[in-house]
Amino acid sequence: MKKRLFVISAVFIFISSLSSLLIYIIKNGNPYTMLLVQYHMKKHMEGNDITEDMLVPDKSGYIEPKQVVHKDYYRGLFQLRFKDEPQITYYYGLHKENKAIIQFCKENPLVVRSFKKAKHSEEVCTNAYNK
Repeated sequence: MKKRLFVISAVFIFISSLSSLLIYIIKNGNPYTMLLVQYHMKKHMEGNDITEDMLVPDKSGYIEPKQVVHKDYYRGLFQLRFKDEPQITYYYGLHKENKAIIQFCKENPLVVRSFKKAKHSEEVCTNAYNK
């Protein structure tokens, strides 16, 4: 009887923890993807001589958009807003296959509008909605 009660309790705890994890991922995004994007973005920023002093602190960092962006990139994006261009937000995505950080330059993934070349635009960029 005790063994049966233990097995039922263990199954109940497993199902509860699994459902809690699923709710967390739906609400906040995949934590593994977040760490992966942040890691590669930090290396990208160091390679392009972008420091924290150049950025607006509250407007730069990892975001999880509600809509799906380019299928070749992870859903989680990284946004940067520079102090010398506070009106422009730059969005970056992490490519799934080669783990390269690419700037989205053709369209803003959060607000559909054309994105013109600006001071911090990169040479290599891609369309956010190219599926």
